[in-house]
Amino acid sequence: ASLTAAVEASKSDEPRWAAEAHYWLGQVMLQSALQGPGDLTADAPSQVSAKSFDELKNMRELAPMAAEAELRTRLQTWESAMRHFQEATLLANRHWKAEWASILCDDIQCRLSLANELLTLQNLATQVPRGTLLEGIAADAQKLVDKAGTKAEFVEPHHAATALMLLGGAQKELPVAKPAGPAASLAALQRGELLFDQPGDAWKATRVEIVLQQARFFEKAKVKDAEQQVKRAEEIARGIQDSRLA
Repeated sequence: ASLTAAVEASKSDEPRWAAEAHYWLGQVMLQSALQGPGDLTADAPSQVSAKSFDELKNMRELAPMAAEAELRTRLQTWESAMRHFQEATLLANRHWKAEWASILCDDIQCRLSLANELLTLQNLATQVPRGTLLEGIAADAQKLVDKAGTKAEFVEPHHAATALMLLGGAQKELPVAKPAGPAASLAALQRGELLFDQPGDAWKATRVEIVLQQARFFEKAKVKDAEQQVKRAEEIARGIQDSRLA
């Protein structure tokens, strides 16, 4: 209740505080969707409101009516969390530049996780078309990757790496993606890797992570290619001077 009040109060206050209020309200609502109780405005908890999202999915065969009713509520809460994250991102881009990239990463992750759940639960959340959600995720992740490519202020290597991996995750699921599936994720990581070919141990350490991620997406028939990527990651790591990052 206090965070909701903070969002309302911040509308006539400093926009930077509005961004922060929306962000934390989004976090609370996301955790409520994932761990319960789902509906934060309910007068009293239901028999299933204390169950986690995964537990509710597992209940669908034994108690479909109760489980699906609660899942609808959880998805609505998740959608509300998504809207608060998006509002926080918009406000931060204008008034809280130092945290914009971090908030956008959390915003995209919230939407990608929801899109993954909608693969089997779309009939319970008809207000959020999965394809449209994935397209928006891919566009916003690409925007952050592009920002990192211009060495924009406040965009750190870990932001770029997160955005690149989220981009690959979204493109893997897009029905129009070519290549499709894991190959789409691999292609996104390969295209974005050169972004991390920059001086500085932080960039090198992040590039190691990206190369290792590429190894994960090679088909089983290309084990040697995956092994080669691991060796390449080791070579890059040897160039890191800071022992904390090596």
